[in-house]
Amino acid sequence: SDLRLQAALDSVGVQNLVLRAVLQDTLLELGKRITEQYISAYADQRALQLANERLRLMAEEDTLITRLTAHGIDQQTDVLGLRVNLHAQRITAAQAEAKLHMDLRLLYALCGIQGTAFTELAPPGLTPSAAFDPANTPRMQRYVADSLVNAVADRRMDLYYRAQLRAVGDAGLDAITIDDIPNRFGASVGLDLQVPIYDGG
Repeated sequence: SDLRLQAALDSVGVQNLVLRAVLQDTLLELGKRITEQYISAYADQRALQLANERLRLMAEEDTLITRLTAHGIDQQTDVLGLRVNLHAQRITAAQAEAKLHMDLRLLYALCGIQGTAFTELAPPGLTPSAAFDPANTPRMQRYVADSLVNAVADRRMDLYYRAQLRAVGDAGLDAITIDDIPNRFGASVGLDLQVPIYDGG
C-alpha cells in the first residue's frame, strides 16, 4: 500500500511545515511584543527626564521666590503655593521613575536579560521594510500550511474511508512436466470492492 505510506509521509512533512510556520509566527509576535515594550520603556524614560527637568526648574523658582519673599517683594502665599506644586512634582517624578523601572524589568524579562539595573535606552530606530511581501509573512505561511494539512487529510480520507473498486487478476501454473501445462494452467480476473463501515476509532 504505497499510497498509504505516501499519505503518511505527506502528513509528517506537512506537520513539519506547520511547526516551522508556528515557530516563525511566534518569533515574529515575540519581536513585536519586545518592540512595543521598548517603545513603552523609552516613553517612560522621556517622561521621567521631563518630570525631572520640570522639578529642577520649579526648585530654582522656589529659591528665587523665597528670596523675593524674604525681601518683602513677593507674598508668603506664593511661596506656599509653589511648595505645594513642588511637592506634587516630586511625587510625579517618583511615579514616573517607578513606572520606568517596572517597564524596564518587563523588557528585560521579554529579552531574557537577568538583572534589574537601570539602563538608559537609545531612541528606537524603527525603519519599515521597503520589500514587504504579505504573501511571505509567517502568518500567511501558516495559512498555507494549514491548507496543506486539510488537503492531506482529505487524501487520507479517500484512501482509508471511501469505497474502493479495483480490478484484480491472477494466473498460475502447477505442472511438473511440459505435457501437463495445458491441464495445469489457470487464470482468473475479477473486481474487488472495499467498503469501510466502521474502523473502531
